[in-house]
Amino acid sequence: MASDTKKITSSSQVPFITEQLKISKQNIFVRVNRMIGQKDDSWVVYSPSLEVSGYGSSKEEAMETFELDMEGFMDSLFAMSRKEQQRFLFELGWKKSKFFNKQYSKAYIDKDGILQNLDNVSLEAMEFA
Repeated sequence: MASDTKKITSSSQVPFITEQLKISKQNIFVRVNRMIGQKDDSWVVYSPSLEVSGYGSSKEEAMETFELDMEGFMDSLFAMSRKEQQRFLFELGWKKSKFFNKQYSKAYIDKDGILQNLDNVSLEAMEFA
């Protein structure tokens, strides 16, 4: 990726109502929701709108692997042609406007707002650039 600055930040606005992904010639900016939960001895961090996840034996380890997977996702997306990027994002359910937008998906959440099959679930809004 052209930019060496990659950073995840959590937002106090949880969840984002509209998730965004902006691709410029130098950088990719991502603003999506991620879920964090535990199943037995494993922790999972998951972004349903990007289908990116991280796993670990601790919450911190899961967050680290999620960040690495997000960097890999962004590097792969950045390496694609504009047409390939659009096709890939459309397949994930994104739509194009000034920014690529996708409404927060409840596909993986039960009626109580809990990520299925996980315990101790929390939801965070995050930005990644």
